Amino acid sequence: MRTFNSFYLIILLTGCSYVPERVNVSYEPLQHALKMEHPSDLNVDIYVVDNRRDGKTVSYKKGDHNVERASIKLAGNLSEEITHAVALELKNRGFNIEKGSTQIQIDIQKFYNEFKEAFFGSRGIAELILSVTVTKKTGNIYYSKMIIGIGENESVWLHSGNNAAKALSFALSDAIHKLFTDPAFLQALTRDLAQKK
Repeated sequence: MRTFNSFYLIILLTGCSYVPERVNVSYEPLQHALKMEHPSDLNVDIYVVDNRRDGKTVSYKKGDHNVERASIKLAGNLSEEITHAVALELKNRGFNIEKGSTQIQIDIQKFYNEFKEAFFGSRGIAELILSVTVTKKTGNIYYSKMIIGIGENESVWLHSGNNAAKALSFALSDAIHKLFTDPAFLQALTRDLAQKK
């Protein structure tokens, strides 16, 4: 029975590695939003650009000797996912999401999960790299920074779309959380308000 189970597992692992998959990612909001002073007096516009070469492929399944096989692609649109996540965090702080004097521009540089062999099984390690700037209608840039989100899915036995999506979702949440816990970012959004008061 053990021999049969081991043989079945090998067939399952190798067979699945040849089947492409499409996955969705999810964002987990920050539990405690840092409230800003009079954010409703300011309109914020969000503009996200995807600069990746292959915007859909976010991982590859691997076979023997770490040879890449079937692709794992996003079912949705990453630019829309990031726009939604940023807008959610802004709304939780009282900002208006519409065109106005302040724009957040986000350039997506990388969003990828790599399955790596570990001592026991494998790990899915994902990375999201964003270039974020805050500009005013005057053209002045008040914030410019590279944000790197990291996500890890431990004890992975199958190089599946679900396991890749889990690590990718962690990376997405990590990047947006780092952005909104950066005091310089929030200060850049409300800088004009602070100068008027």
